[in-house]
Parts: sequence; structure tokens; C-alpha cells
Amino acid sequence: MLSRSLRLLTFPFLLPVFGVCVAAQAATSDSTPVPPVVPLTAGLRIFVRGNNEVAVNLRRKLIPSECFVVVQNPKYADAILDVEQDLEASGAQGSWTSYGSATLTDTAGDLLWADSKQGIPGLLHSGAGNAAGELASSLFASAGCKLNGKNK
Repeated sequence: MLSRSLRLLTFPFLLPVFGVCVAAQAATSDSTPVPPVVPLTAGLRIFVRGNNEVAVNLRRKLIPSECFVVVQNPKYADAILDVEQDLEASGAQGSWTSYGSATLTDTAGDLLWADSKQGIPGLLHSGAGNAAGELASSLFASAGCKLNGKNK
């Protein structure tokens, strides 16, 4: 009997809390998604994160461009470009094929751009430079720039 009266006493106090929770849920479910803080445009300060052959080659292609500014410290960046490389044996001669993937996120963690490319292996290289070039072309095109650094 005591437990029933205790439930009856606490029930009226829970109604306002329940109402606030339902109202908060309704407000968030009807709202539209927040766009990224920094749009993918020319002039972004980018920190390239990655210690692999594709990241090194991609950094070399971004530094001389007029499209983006490559910074050496992520705290000075508008966006972080994470670059990964996968290698796959591609023949009996011990050659390797590089696959490069990259994601560009703003400092809030919102995705601005992502892509992955396969390098074309040669006799003495893995194709990482080719994969980096393809990634750079895709990134520049998404920002409205040309690979040679000249804006459209």
C-alpha cells in the first residue's frame, strides 16, 4: 500500500519533466541539419594528417597551389585532411598497387569532402604519386579550383 501511495505522490511531479523532454525532442527532430561551419572553397587553411607515401605526395601537390594554404600545425587549420594508404600486391614480380583515401573535415568534425583513388603501379613505384594526383584533382574540382593552382 505504501508503494502505491508513493507512486501516486511522485507521478504529478514527473509530468512536467516528461513534458519538457517531449518538447525538447520535438524541437530537435523538426529542426534542419546545421550546415558545415566552413564550406569547401578555395583559400582554406588545411593541415594534411598522414605519414605515408600518398600523404607526402598529396602535400607536395597542395603546397604550391593557390587553391589552399597548407599549414604545419592543426591548430591553425580551417580543415583537417586525413590521408590513408593501402598497399596490395599486384603481381609475381613483387610490385604493389597503392590505394589512397582522404577525408576533409572542418574543425567541428563535419565532413566537407571524401574520396579514394587507386594508383597505377609502375616498375619502380607503387603508384602512390598517381593516387595523390587523382585525389588532388578531385579535391580541387570540388573546391572550384584547377590542379595547376589557378582558380577558375
